[in-house]
Amino acid sequence: NTTGTLNATGGNGGQASGGTAGIGGFATTNINLTGAANVTFTQTATGGAGGNISASFPESGAAGGAATVGVAGTSSGAGTVSGTVNAVGGNGGTGRGGGFSAGIGGGVTVNQLNLISASGPVTGVVNGTGGNGGIGNDNAAGGAGGVATLVDELTAATTGATTMTQSAIGGNGGASTGAGGGNGGAATSNLTFSR
Repeated sequence: NTTGTLNATGGNGGQASGGTAGIGGFATTNINLTGAANVTFTQTATGGAGGNISASFPESGAAGGAATVGVAGTSSGAGTVSGTVNAVGGNGGTGRGGGFSAGIGGGVTVNQLNLISASGPVTGVVNGTGGNGGIGNDNAAGGAGGVATLVDELTAATTGATTMTQSAIGGNGGASTGAGGGNGGAATSNLTFSR
């Protein structure tokens, strides 16, 4: 059997007092496994949180980091192929002061999950979750939630059974004290497959 696990987490952006906060670090994972029997893998990429603005220093919060995953799994025999990938955007940072805003949540990107077996069953799960928008304090607007768009992110080739699950969740909009709250992130999950 062949098994693989990948995890990547972006670092958090730095807090600022009188300057620009740091953007959350991007996270990227990519795995390509081939085995003669069963092949199983999991990978998770999580963007870092955007930096916050310290109290009494009006400025916008920083954006959360984006997350990207990509994967392929192949059984050259009749083995089972099973893969799960998770992409999670980082949360936006806190903003402060009128005319400023909190950071937006990080978005997600999935490079198509490819599952191949000569005749065994294949199972693929793709999860994409946008980061939450940051909180707006002292009359700053709340940050928008990150977008999760998944379109045909799964494909498979086998004469056996095929099971596919694709889930997209938009990030929540950030709350605000004294201004408007952030919009929630859009979520789209479309999948077309035939054999």
